[in-house]
Amino acid sequence: MTKFLFKLCVFMLGLYLFVIFNIQEKIHTSTDRVDKLETKYLNINYEDLNAEHQKDIDCLASNIYFEARGESTKGKVAVAMVTLNRVVSKDFPNTVCGVVLQRTKKVCQFSWYCQKRESWLHRSARVKSKKHYDEIENLAVKVYTNYQTLKKEDLTYGSTFYHATYINPKWDLYKTRTIGNHTFYKH
Repeated sequence: MTKFLFKLCVFMLGLYLFVIFNIQEKIHTSTDRVDKLETKYLNINYEDLNAEHQKDIDCLASNIYFEARGESTKGKVAVAMVTLNRVVSKDFPNTVCGVVLQRTKKVCQFSWYCQKRESWLHRSARVKSKKHYDEIENLAVKVYTNYQTLKKEDLTYGSTFYHATYINPKWDLYKTRTIGNHTFYKH
């Protein structure tokens, strides 16, 4: 009986370690996939897109810039994913610019838009750092053109809402996670 219990304990310890290492590997893999965004997915440039898609990129890049320019790549991708998740949701407009510019009564869906308006939705020198904006624009192109692939591994778990962590809204939504300075939600 003692040998049996010993073998059972060794087996359980091995199983425990196997599960822990697999969980750690998944955590590292999910972080690495954002860092490898430049190499793993389609590599399309802004200039390769038609005018309609360039307008979508302008809106998406502006949204990322004004909502998450100080965030890590992961945080910027998360904001982009929420924007694109809204585009495919029946509850929101079906274009990127429609989502970014959406107003309900006197409330803008993205607070920067109420403050900056449409004049900021293009490749403008009005942004504080043109170099920083161009980097975000390149990221917006990558997320936009690879959305269907990224959606399978969505960092936000399908979120369509987020807010800054220093805000505490009374939303009746399911909290999915916090990334950087934003907390993400879905219905």
